[in-house]
Amino acid sequence: ADFLSGYAHWVVFTLIIKALMGWLAGAVCDFQGDGSKLFTLRNGAAVLLAEVWMVIGYLLGGAVLKSSFAVSLASVPENCVQAIGGILVFSVLAVAFCRAKIYRFVTRG
Repeated sequence: ADFLSGYAHWVVFTLIIKALMGWLAGAVCDFQGDGSKLFTLRNGAAVLLAEVWMVIGYLLGGAVLKSSFAVSLASVPENCVQAIGGILVFSVLAVAFCRAKIYRFVTRG
């Protein structure tokens, strides 16, 4: 999306930030349970941690690209909105997966 929307200079930063988000969430999430719940406190904390990293990662990436940490701070509110959106999407999908009993198929190894 960065490349296609005229923000090609963000592509490398986005790849690194999003990869680390996935790694953080995966490292903290509980996939060893009985498969009956996806919406747990631990998984919610994992998503929150990943989203906090995203805000910090884009803050640091912006500081590098703009050569100014202070200028990069202007992007924090919009990245917080993006983080809240990610948490909401997780919440809705987690509840839907649990109600549809899909979670056990998603985590089957």
